[in-house]
Amino acid sequence: MRFRITLISLAAVLLTLICTAALAQSTTTPLAPLPVRQSLDCTGAIPLAIGDSVWNNNTGAPRNVERYGFPCFSPAGALQGGESVYEITIDGPECRGFAAALSSSSCNLYLYLLGSCDEDDCLESGGEAIVTDCLDPGTYYLVVDGWECYFELDTYDWTQVSHCCPILDACYTLDFSVSNHGFTGIACDGAAVWQWGEPWSIPETDCSGEPVTNVLGTILDDAYPSNAGQGAMIGPFDITADCACMELCHYYEIEEDWDGGNVKVSTDGGSTWELVYPASAYDIVAARGSDDGPRCIASEPVFSSEDLPGFVWDCFDLSAYVGQSVHIGFFFGSSASTQSSGWYIKSVRIGDPDSPVEHKSWGSIKALYR
Repeated sequence: MRFRITLISLAAVLLTLICTAALAQSTTTPLAPLPVRQSLDCTGAIPLAIGDSVWNNNTGAPRNVERYGFPCFSPAGALQGGESVYEITIDGPECRGFAAALSSSSCNLYLYLLGSCDEDDCLESGGEAIVTDCLDPGTYYLVVDGWECYFELDTYDWTQVSHCCPILDACYTLDFSVSNHGFTGIACDGAAVWQWGEPWSIPETDCSGEPVTNVLGTILDDAYPSNAGQGAMIGPFDITADCACMELCHYYEIEEDWDGGNVKVSTDGGSTWELVYPASAYDIVAARGSDDGPRCIASEPVFSSEDLPGFVWDCFDLSAYVGQSVHIGFFFGSSASTQSSGWYIKSVRIGDPDSPVEHKSWGSIKALYR
C-alpha cells in the first residue's frame, strides 16, 4: 500500500513539473495574433466614366472588408475575394443617375456603390446590377467583391432627361393596327417570338384611348417561351433636325429582373446596334448572362415589369443620328425559367417636337409618357 502511494505522489510531482514548464514557455513565446482586417483600400481605384465597360478580375486585390454598412446587404459568399474598386465622378451642376451590371462571369460576385471610400457609407448593392435614380455631383466608389475571378463590368447612363417630345409634326407614323409595316425578325441566340396580328389578352385601348386591334408582339396567343431571344427591325428612317424624336406606344407584362426588352438603333442596315434610352428610363438592368440567363439583353437596361395598368408612351431622342438613315430594333430576351405575357407595340411615330425642353421643365413633359 505504501509503495502504491509513493508512485501516485511521484506522478503528481511529474505532472506539476510539466505544467510549470509549459506555462513558462507560453510566457516567453506568445501566440501569433489573429490577422486584423483593414478598411477599404481605394488607393488603386480605377477611374470609370458612366457608359464605360471594363474587363477585369479581382484576383490578388486587397481583401479587407468584412461587411458593408446599411442598407447594403453583405452575404458571406460576397466577401470571399478581393475588392476591385472603381472611382466614378458625377459632374455638376445637377444630379445624375447611372446603372452598373456584372456580366461574363459565373462567379459569386456582388456590387457595392459607396458615397465615399468607406465601406460603411454604402448606398446601393446587388448581386447582378444596381440602379440609381439621381446622384449629386461628387466622387463615388463602385466595388466588385466576391470570389476571385474574371468579370465584365458595364455602366449605363440612367439620367431621365431628354430634349424632344411631344411630337407635333410626324414625318413617319407606323400604326400596327393596320399593317405589320414590313418588320423583319433578327436572330439573337434564342427562340423566335415576334409576331404581328391580334393579341389574346392585353388592355383593349391604346395610349390615346383608341381600340387595340393588331399589334407587333412577342407571341400573340400565349405567353412568350423560355430561352427567347429575337429582335424585330423596322425602317429605314431618315433622321433630320426636324425628324429626330420617336414616340413609342406599347404595353408589356414581363417577368421582372430576368426577362425584358429594349430599343436599339442601327446605322448599317442591322449589322450592328446601339442602345437608345427612353426619357423616363428603363425599368431595370436585366440579369447577368449565363447558360440560363436572358438572351439578347443580358446585363442591359430593359423594360421589365408586371405592374403596368395599360399602354404607355415612351419617348426617345434620336438627334444623335441626324443626317443618317437608321433602322429601329425592338430586342427581347427571356431566361430558362418563368414566362409571362410579353411585349406589345401598338404604334411608332418619328417627328418634330414642339420646342427644345430645358432640364428643369422636363418633368412636366416626361409625365405625359408614364
